Amino acid sequence: MKLLMENWRQYLNEQNSKLGVKNQYVDVDSNSQLGSDVEDDVVQMVKTTYRNIGKGGFPSLETVSGLKNSMTNYYLMDIDEDPEPDVGMLYYDAGDNKKASAVVHDGSQEAKKIAPATMKNLLSKPGYWVEVSDAPAHILINKMGMKPITDPELVKYIVNFGGKRDTELEWLGDTDTNKIGGSGWYKRKHRNDIIIKTIIGNINRDMFPKVN
Repeated sequence: MKLLMENWRQYLNEQNSKLGVKNQYVDVDSNSQLGSDVEDDVVQMVKTTYRNIGKGGFPSLETVSGLKNSMTNYYLMDIDEDPEPDVGMLYYDAGDNKKASAVVHDGSQEAKKIAPATMKNLLSKPGYWVEVSDAPAHILINKMGMKPITDPELVKYIVNFGGKRDTELEWLGDTDTNKIGGSGWYKRKHRNDIIIKTIIGNINRDMFPKVN
């Protein structure tokens, strides 16, 4: 009887989540039916997470069309009583590598607490990486203990998509222009700006045989 009740409770719990399960990460294909079911929720999480960050949020991900044009996958978890996802990370799957671009949450304190672990969980998987600076870089490097990629040629290769674009990347290595630390910093062109970034993730030269 106890096992039956536990199974029934789990069944009810799963029925009350768009992801089909509570408290577990679900990797959602943006072009799947589930992707369509949660895309409005993901857009709202983007707006909530980035509305007070940087220069006007994350506009390229703040519409459903922009989201689907930019991201192939939503790595999400539902942690509360309502059926919507509450925290996640969005990424583009290019096959041999998977570039994450945004960590998102619904604004709740519990989701905010889980967000750093969500980043680490995804970025620890082989082939996943993200460009970061400022608070996300500080969290991943100093709070979560993750190491920046310090191979200049590997960084140039993946940032420039294997030579498919030219970002005028300039390797900085160690830099005292921030208090974050690490030795994998570089600056590059981004629209009309020059940005300073580092890469965090689980990538190496063996995954990219064309790196010089």
